[in-house]
Amino acid sequence: MERMSVHECEEYLVSELKRLGFSIMRYHSMTTNSIYIKIDYGVAHSIRLSDHKGKKHLKYRYNVLTNSRKKNPHRVKEGRLNRYYFPPTKYGLDTLVGLICGVRSRKITKYGEYNYKKYVEEAHEANRNNRGFWQMAEIV
Repeated sequence: MERMSVHECEEYLVSELKRLGFSIMRYHSMTTNSIYIKIDYGVAHSIRLSDHKGKKHLKYRYNVLTNSRKKNPHRVKEGRLNRYYFPPTKYGLDTLVGLICGVRSRKITKYGEYNYKKYVEEAHEANRNNRGFWQMAEIV
């Protein structure tokens, strides 16, 4: 399994998620080699792609760390929430995309497709003028 760089991971994930119909917001950090991706305006959570450990107070649901030597995806339980870590390989990224698709599918089953789409639109509208990520990220 060939390991990918942060930017190769970004290109692959954005391409796959767009192909599957997700809305994508992307932000490239100005000070580090990190990329942050919000999926369906945060309704399907966010991904952090990086080559270093992150700040302790920021906890992303999905993480792809190119500096990790782990070969398999793994989950870390923190309180009631799970955080997921994926290797920067096609296998790891495909596993991540499958997990994200499962999250969306379960939410659509629970709330209905119309309500899911409405929630995504409302999340975008409610946050579009917020400082930080929302103002600096680009819609892909």
